[in-house]
Amino acid sequence: MKSLLLTDSRDIVTGLRLAGIMGIYCKDKNILKEQFLKASQDKDIGIIILTAGSQREISKEVLQVKKEGMPLIVTIPDFKNDLEEDFIIKYIRNSIGIKIS
Repeated sequence: MKSLLLTDSRDIVTGLRLAGIMGIYCKDKNILKEQFLKASQDKDIGIIILTAGSQREISKEVLQVKKEGMPLIVTIPDFKNDLEEDFIIKYIRNSIGIKIS
């Protein structure tokens, strides 16, 4: 299974491409939404990586795909939108339902 990054940051696309992860630069919400829905239907893609800002733009579609179970949706920080300090704890709690103190 493949991983795919969708973001509005050329720098993040370049950085993750150096790590071996294919990325698509989405310059606006319509392109982001179209690419996300296309990727979510691709059986070869197991993980879709979104930056925090991109995830907020298409949160409705992201929630719908998360309900289906596959592919896994991962949100990473970006340069424009800071995540809260306890982002990892909240992410684990929301993903697998375990409360961490």
